[in-house]
Amino acid sequence: MLTKYISAKPAHAAKSAAEISKRTQNLAQIYSTLQFLERCVSACEVLADELGPETYTHPLHEHINECIVACEQLSGAMVRQSRFCIQYAEVCTAACANLADECVHAEAVTALRCAELCGDAIDMIRDDFAIAVSN
Repeated sequence: MLTKYISAKPAHAAKSAAEISKRTQNLAQIYSTLQFLERCVSACEVLADELGPETYTHPLHEHINECIVACEQLSGAMVRQSRFCIQYAEVCTAACANLADECVHAEAVTALRCAELCGDAIDMIRDDFAIAVSN
């Protein structure tokens, strides 16, 4: 009876190994995207700190807030493997793009860095979800 389990078919083992490899690759891709999103959020927070007490009245405030919220929502959806990840990705891409556009016109020192990291996050999200949509 035990020999049935010990002598597993190699095809089944190969299929399992391929599935595990694919999952590992997906997790690595998700982790990489989460790191980009984290950098984007961090840059947004640094920019908000640099704007100081006028953060709440500064025109960038709304864009900073939207970008942070959208990045955090996408991060959560990716971790949960939500079926709505693509929708969150679209919202996040739009929020990051809006902030990046506004940062170019800002006088803050970190605004250009924030715009650069938002752009990197957008590129990574687009790459991730282009792959997901093609699968």
